[in-house]
Amino acid sequence: MDAAIELFAVNGYHTTSIDKIAKKAKISKGLIYNYFKSKDDLLEAVIFDKAGEFSVGLVEMEKIKDPGKKLQKLIELYFDDSIKEAAYMRFYWSMILHPKMPKKINEKLLNFMEGYIAQMEVMLKNNNIPNPKIEAYLLASSMDASSMMYSYAGERYPMEAIKQQLINKYCKKEG
Repeated sequence: MDAAIELFAVNGYHTTSIDKIAKKAKISKGLIYNYFKSKDDLLEAVIFDKAGEFSVGLVEMEKIKDPGKKLQKLIELYFDDSIKEAAYMRFYWSMILHPKMPKKINEKLLNFMEGYIAQMEVMLKNNNIPNPKIEAYLLASSMDASSMMYSYAGERYPMEAIKQQLINKYCKKEG
């Protein structure tokens, strides 16, 4: 899948063929088709496998009882993964913003986003943040925009400072 990510990111999804991916990965084209029915299926796997990796951290986050610390963990996970996976995030943002994103994948991403924002809303409400629904959209937008900017500007973008600012704003301490 790394070969697919790299080629999709550099050449674009629509101009990258399964043949090019197979050559880059040094495997046969037929082997790719053993695992994926189509290039769209490969794209979906590439996008959602990384989401699955992020979900591992979310499972750990659910064990946290304090609402402020839980929200802080979510923000830290997102920012840390955006830094660690900057090349993937560059690919991700180029794909979800592409006007020819396959409809099935786009719909799945929108459903994922809505669920993610609903979870944030609950966390913000439990953390006594006024207007939690709108604040969830603001927080998600800030996190996504920061991820996008970091994938573009790298170390020139102040990820750590923005992460800390969001933690200070949304993660009230109990007591």
